[in-house]
Order: sequence, then structure tokens, then C-alpha cells
Amino acid sequence: MKAQRTRENIADAVARLEAATTVRIVPGAEAVVRERLAQASAKESHE
Repeated sequence: MKAQRTRENIADAVARLEAATTVRIVPGAEAVVRERLAQASAKESHE
């Protein structure tokens, strides 16, 4: 449940950011975000 709530919060924050400004996604950004999310998820599962 906590992971789902985190995903929803991130999606909401990104939506608000996109509404407020122009967002450019640079090459490789998706891989960086996936890695950070995987690290955060692994950390949460150990808590």
C-alpha cells in the first residue's frame, strides 16, 4: 500500500509540474528515474 501511495504521489507531483511549466525529458532520464525508484522501493521493503 505504501508503494502504491508513493507512486500516486509522484504521478500527482509530475502532473502538477507539467501543468506549471514546460518539461523536457533528456535522453537517458527514464533509466535514471527507474533506477532511483528501484532503490527507493528496495529501501522501503527493508524497513
